[in-house]
Amino acid sequence: MRSAAPSRRSSGTLGAVRAFEQDPACINVIDFDMVPAADGSIGTEIERALIKSVNVTPYNYVKHGMNMTSPEAIFSIQPR
Repeated sequence: MRSAAPSRRSSGTLGAVRAFEQDPACINVIDFDMVPAADGSIGTEIERALIKSVNVTPYNYVKHGMNMTSPEAIFSIQPR
């Protein structure tokens, strides 16, 4: 589900989910421009959405040593 929002914003469909690799505990930043509802009703609408950052990992900004995809890394852990 972490890759659903960036894929939806980039292509308008959920078909691009596979294109976004998401590491555990990553941060995605999407900037929304909100405007009053066009029909005059109470509420707001999203006029524009910009992807500011994708898959930022605070524990490893440069992703040093992170050569596997998230599922590969998760399932390769050996139990002690």
